Amino acid sequence: MLPHWLAHLWALGLLSLAANLPQDLTSSSPAGVGWDSLPALVWRAGKPGEPLSTELARAFGGVNVEGSAEDDWARELGLDFYIGHAPGRDDLHIDSDRAWYEEIWRSYWEEREPSVLVRSPCLSEESCIESLKLRLQTSLKARDGEVGLGISLGDEVSLTPWGAPLDLCESDACRASFADFLAGQQRWSFVQREPLHYPDTDRTRLAWIEGDPRHVGAWLARRDFHHRVLIEALEQLADRARELSPGTPVGLFGQSGRTAFGDVGVEQVLGFLDFLEVYRILDSRELLYTLRDEQQRSLLTLFREPDAPHGTSWLAWEHWLRGGDGFVIWSDADLQAHPQYAASLTRTIKTLRELDGQLPDWRPRPSGVAVIHPPDSLALSWLRDALNDGPTWMRRFASYQNENGTRELALRALLRLLEDSGYLPGSLPIDSIGSHTVSRFPLLVANHLLLLGADQRDGLLSYLQAGGRLIVLGPLGTYSRRGQQRGDGLPEWLGTDWGTAVREGQIMDLELDASRYLAQRFEKAAEGSYVDRCRRSIKQLCGATQGSQPRWSLKSDGFDGPWLRLTQPAEEPGSWICAALPGAATPGQRALLKDLELELLAPADVHVRWIHPQPKDGVIHLPAGEAVIFQLTKGP
Repeated sequence: MLPHWLAHLWALGLLSLAANLPQDLTSSSPAGVGWDSLPALVWRAGKPGEPLSTELARAFGGVNVEGSAEDDWARELGLDFYIGHAPGRDDLHIDSDRAWYEEIWRSYWEEREPSVLVRSPCLSEESCIESLKLRLQTSLKARDGEVGLGISLGDEVSLTPWGAPLDLCESDACRASFADFLAGQQRWSFVQREPLHYPDTDRTRLAWIEGDPRHVGAWLARRDFHHRVLIEALEQLADRARELSPGTPVGLFGQSGRTAFGDVGVEQVLGFLDFLEVYRILDSRELLYTLRDEQQRSLLTLFREPDAPHGTSWLAWEHWLRGGDGFVIWSDADLQAHPQYAASLTRTIKTLRELDGQLPDWRPRPSGVAVIHPPDSLALSWLRDALNDGPTWMRRFASYQNENGTRELALRALLRLLEDSGYLPGSLPIDSIGSHTVSRFPLLVANHLLLLGADQRDGLLSYLQAGGRLIVLGPLGTYSRRGQQRGDGLPEWLGTDWGTAVREGQIMDLELDASRYLAQRFEKAAEGSYVDRCRRSIKQLCGATQGSQPRWSLKSDGFDGPWLRLTQPAEEPGSWICAALPGAATPGQRALLKDLELELLAPADVHVRWIHPQPKDGVIHLPAGEAVIFQLTKGP
């Protein structure tokens, strides 16, 4: 039981929260909305074992339920819920403070002896998979078999904590599985003939520094293998869930995209998932929105941004504008402690649900231009960056690499540049590219594509021969899968067809100072400024990739930065639904958001129907953190 004084404070908090929530929500009955109308699931961080407060249940209508916890109250209230960590948490999500992990990290840091790098548990061990399946079965049987919106196989699952650089796993089971993996992979067949075919990162790094790249190919194959171990474990669990509970939606939460050592490749899991939450990291969302089918759902966890009053609202709007299908809200404790945060988020979710009802077909689809997603180059780029770290390479964590890595920094700038210039870029795995790609993406961007295998070269050639165009940022095909350097520029081994494509303007170079663009993109792009030149250049390179949609823009005296602009054909012929949101990609930029008065600049021959917000006295007043949505229709 809570102490009297703490119970009193808790009650005051609930009263304060209820006073700040919109009245129509505090007086209504709690009820979920299902997948069809933007579920908002409050994560219970403050008191995980207790029911969600009535106020929060009424405001949002959803909650998380963990594993085999009964939580009958959620069902009785009719709340949306999903079953989190259905196979259990610890085997698929390693915390960096786990005793065994701390010990092997310390030991390897000091001794660099690979034999200590054994994951606990090892996902190649059949006993581990069977244990996960048993816990999954227990979760599915709880609550009389009700699963709500579905089950999650985990949150931030990875071979290493958050994709940290450590060569897990050196177990006998993994070594045996690696041999089987190589036998079935044509692209890595040469590794079987290498004298050292299971190299750790430190040995590979040291040899490469000394001019010996022979271990690089095997190291890359090992990255591919370890990722496949995790993917196959998740796929087995998804199959088992559907076997035990046919029709149950299966998903994953908290995914950052594949790293050189861990995490999960979005493109690898979409084939067996029904819903997925990816973080706003690099091209993870672009992969999801490019590759998902009509039935697959995208979620986002919303966090309070202390220094940006309208930041969480902006994040919710951006997610929905890109085609997002629901939210996880962090958390009951934060909502309770910050009534203004709760009130703001309640209003935002309510507005988005109303718009979702008005625009049931709103689901922008990336097209026109896509970045190439190359897992092998991703790993090789990490290794090349780490050569400068010396023995401290173990501290080149995924979070640091995402912010500072050569390829990653360029990718962040490239994505922002494309968006700021009016495009909605997609992302395509390099192995999926061929002549068929041209119809959806007539333009591709190769960003620091260090490694280009013969099969990938042939796919790109097929794409170019079908009429596609390629923008090249950074090196192209500098290394083979064996780690051998081929030289800079356009390598001769690509063949005469590449030379023809260059001469005919199908292959174009892009110069981009990534750090400079990211630092200046939120400032006014005065004519002739660096940012203005970048945007003019990308528009010239992209050309007519947007089809026949009308050109439009927004003007506001209170905002000089870029806009995220989206245009989607409406049901009526010659009509488009358009949306725009200030391009506040970072917390610091979101802290600058304020109310705006807008002017729409559009062709004279189109009719405008305002959807959100409605004009007042002929003026569009846009609240801070929100988007403007309207319909354009060609007419007399």
